[in-house]
Amino acid sequence: MKSYNIAVLALQILLTSFLANSQCNTNTSICSAGTAGPFAFNTPGTPVSTCLDFFGPSVSYITLHITTGGPLEMLIDANATNGFIDVAVFNVPTGIDPCLAIQNNANEIGCNYASNPSGCNQFGTAFPCPSSVPAPLVNAGDELMIVVENWSGASFTFNLQLGTGAQTGQPNPTISGASSMLTSDPPLGLLAANGGGTWSSSCGACIDPITGQFDPSVAGPGIHSICYDIGVTPCDTQDCILLDVSSLLGAEVSSVGLSCEDHAVAFEWQTSQETNCSHFLIEKSRDAMNFEVTGSVEGNGNSTGTISYTYEEPYDFDNNYYRLTEVDLNGTSTVIGVYYTNCDSPDISVFPNPGADKINLSYNNFNLHETRISIFDYSGRLVFETDANISGEAEIDISHLSSQVYTIRIGDSSEHKFVRFAKI
Repeated sequence: MKSYNIAVLALQILLTSFLANSQCNTNTSICSAGTAGPFAFNTPGTPVSTCLDFFGPSVSYITLHITTGGPLEMLIDANATNGFIDVAVFNVPTGIDPCLAIQNNANEIGCNYASNPSGCNQFGTAFPCPSSVPAPLVNAGDELMIVVENWSGASFTFNLQLGTGAQTGQPNPTISGASSMLTSDPPLGLLAANGGGTWSSSCGACIDPITGQFDPSVAGPGIHSICYDIGVTPCDTQDCILLDVSSLLGAEVSSVGLSCEDHAVAFEWQTSQETNCSHFLIEKSRDAMNFEVTGSVEGNGNSTGTISYTYEEPYDFDNNYYRLTEVDLNGTSTVIGVYYTNCDSPDISVFPNPGADKINLSYNNFNLHETRISIFDYSGRLVFETDANISGEAEIDISHLSSQVYTIRIGDSSEHKFVRFAKI
């Protein structure tokens, strides 16, 4: 049995009343290999381990992420050269809080109830410390918690040093194995550089939080954010990717045309193959974002030859954007594309519309020597202005604009004309 002096015993008794409010500290972590510290001792939390008796006045808690597996050769070297320093090592299972993991003795992988009051404690034989036990074997990706008990109360701080065996560091969360998928594809097992972390996604239950198996049928069509978190604060880290899931088209559309004929809009398209194709929806919008259904055309179910479709309706001067959507027999819908037409003002044209990075303007019937081009956002705020080119054409960079509908005003001293375009 270790001996202790009356002063230490008295201090221990004084601290007893504070133990009920003390907590395990998971914020002391080592993110790099080598020597770290000095670390301070604090009021002990709940007694843990098979060999620590929590009789000492202070304890410290440190979390480690193992990046290189092997024997955990480790030295705890306190600032005093006397006194007993006891140490326990716990494995932290995936998804378990370290302070809960150390309360289960089944997670303990090593413990050294110091045999010598030398102010140090070691696992393995890499360091000249007389209190030594065999180094436990650990694996890359393991999360560990080290519990250090200042049994004699002789020290105030300590350093932690690793030998040539297992090493610690910042975990690597980099995700691999991801690619574009169809909703009909089988589940895909995503991978991370370091295992043992937790997976999450914007599509919720589409990914298993432990194994990283992603199910595209649960996710559904769309671009989904996949994240992988690993490590313990402050050494925790995260990687996120975007995974594109598409539905299998019920119709392979080979061409689409939209034109104006006698104040009517004519929508024409052709399919080269159809599989369980129920019908097509024609939608219209004034802002290229909010669409309403304006018509429907029946599909041909299943076919392997070319089929032509036509839809016509009176031109709506307030709605210049049209969207063509294919709907399968099971109700799954796929947007084929968004299209623009302007049957009203041939003096100005803008393309592509919608546009992403640049748009091209063509304009005529203006006094080009005094014509200005202005662009206004949806609230009427001026976002761009320039003199018109006398060639009647202009290329404008819109990459810096936000996604919304804008109004272009082209005018000279006698008149102004307007056209809308959507930035996507």
